[in-house]
Amino acid sequence: MGSDDYLTVSEAAQFAEVSPRTVYRWIDEGRLAAFLPRRGRGRRVQREELERLATDIVPLARGDRR
Repeated sequence: MGSDDYLTVSEAAQFAEVSPRTVYRWIDEGRLAAFLPRRGRGRRVQREELERLATDIVPLARGDRR
């Protein structure tokens, strides 16, 4: 997997169109896996996991009907 396969919390929030606080909440609740890189700061999430979560949760959070 390349570096484009992982996003910072800020990038993940922009991608899912939610606040960074929401992304941290998803991580804390166990809905979204994250890791701390060996170098650098902040958590990283896998783009694939975020896409899965975003298709399941984000439309519901916005009030969209299925």
